[in-house]
Amino acid sequence: MDEFEDEVLQFPQTPKTPWSFGRQTSTSYPSRSEITHSELESRNPSAWNPERGTELLVAAEKGDSDTVRRLLETTSLDADFCSEEDKRTALHRAAGYGHLAVVEILLKAEGNPLVQSAAGRTALHDSCIGGFDRVVKVLVRYMKRGRALDTQDKDGQSACHLAAFHGELDCFNILADKGADCGLHDNLMRTPGHLAAMRNHPSILQSLFYKGINLQVTDSQGRSPIHYAAQHGGLEALVALIQCDCPTTVGDSFGCRPHHYAAAHNHVNCLRLLIKNGCHPEGRDGSGRTPAHMAAQYDGMTCLHWLLEKGINPNIQDDQGYTPLHYAGEAGSAECFNCCLQHDAELSIRNNRDDTALDTAKLAGHPVVIEKALKSELKCRHCLHKYNFLEWEKANQPSQVERGISHAGESAYVSPLPPAQRVASQLERNRQKQQKLSAKKTSQDKKGTKSDVKLPRRDLATKYYGEHVGDIYKLDF
Repeated sequence: MDEFEDEVLQFPQTPKTPWSFGRQTSTSYPSRSEITHSELESRNPSAWNPERGTELLVAAEKGDSDTVRRLLETTSLDADFCSEEDKRTALHRAAGYGHLAVVEILLKAEGNPLVQSAAGRTALHDSCIGGFDRVVKVLVRYMKRGRALDTQDKDGQSACHLAAFHGELDCFNILADKGADCGLHDNLMRTPGHLAAMRNHPSILQSLFYKGINLQVTDSQGRSPIHYAAQHGGLEALVALIQCDCPTTVGDSFGCRPHHYAAAHNHVNCLRLLIKNGCHPEGRDGSGRTPAHMAAQYDGMTCLHWLLEKGINPNIQDDQGYTPLHYAGEAGSAECFNCCLQHDAELSIRNNRDDTALDTAKLAGHPVVIEKALKSELKCRHCLHKYNFLEWEKANQPSQVERGISHAGESAYVSPLPPAQRVASQLERNRQKQQKLSAKKTSQDKKGTKSDVKLPRRDLATKYYGEHVGDIYKLDF
């Protein structure tokens, strides 16, 4: 059992300590907007002493529990003192660095765990960022009122979002078990599942799936977590989402499927996995672009080369008449342009504006670099590697003697019989062997000799040298 389960943390019922002077003593925590710095200073000027307060913040950040306790007991300093720059209290700093003893002291001194910093974050947010699950347990026990666990910062992200983003599974499970909303949306309509897929944390995604959270929910642009995993190259997260039955062919608001994002960001392993699991290599988005178009447009040279090697049409056009060669010229990607030319892309194809790929490159301001790619002065590194390998194989062909030795080794033990007779004879031998075993078993059953006798236990020596070893040395096996 956890060492914190037996401990019951409660707020003081009759606050008569020096640090509670001039503060509200209700069990419902007031927000920072309800009690301002000026009000605290007007009630008790010494409670907002900058010098003492700075000393408290430094001690809390360093984990100096003795100094924190001394300042709170010997002065009337407020436990919620914060710096004017980031508005972070001592509780924020102690929780952010995982100082459990200091956190307990501040909470027992009526430190407010719901106070938000300038970024809108509570101490629970900071402890989840650092992955301090023991601190999270204590803070959660003090924040059972209402939806305090789902407090959102200025980006709309709760503590669950930050725990999922940083891959802190223990903190995430603690929040989920205490009733935090694991499907909460931030300002961009992203859930913790989106952030876990973005940072490639498959354990968080599996935890969400087992808790019944929908992993197909979309953000403000219609993208689900599987789009985020493909975009950011999270191969393990992508595998986890596919295992959780997330569809691979769903499009976002622009019709882009996950393999379009993988090609655009040059994540070839993710692209291969998605095509293997149902994505069509020439699937189009809302503008008619294929993954080859996306790879050429965003300089995804590795993905473009892999697609062209798999037989993708290099002259395929989108709704605007653009081929991958047009997009490579417009982006000024010399290697992608050369890769398309190496795979028989045509320079004469025109788009809807009657521009060739070279015209598009000139209009985009990349005539020089594309001219070098056209003359193969700048080459696709993958095409160059393939060419060098083929040339090496051609130059290092095996001699006639080496070919003869290789052929003799392959045919040295081949039966002289034709293949049909060879298979028939093998089947006949297997049948005869099976008949002999059946006849031997039948004769043993009739005699009742070895089948009814309980054999002695055998050891390693008996196994390899026979049962007579036990008779010679008179050992009991």
